[in-house]
Amino acid sequence: MRNFKISPYSGDLIAKQRFDFRLLLEFEGKTTEIPIQGMVMKVDQEGLHGHFGAPQPFHQKKLMAFLTVWRMRR
Repeated sequence: MRNFKISPYSGDLIAKQRFDFRLLLEFEGKTTEIPIQGMVMKVDQEGLHGHFGAPQPFHQKKLMAFLTVWRMRR
């Protein structure tokens, strides 16, 4: 699992709540969407703290292909 923080945060999510989001990767005019599930760890004055897991295998392969192309062109 990977950790993240959203700051500032003023939404309705609460600790231990799961949520779905899409990671949008844009490179050379193409956008790739990777659906991921996250979980809120806590919400405090610093923002929303959470973690997310690896995408499903199909989307994980898309992400790896995207990163391979991105690295080659840097």
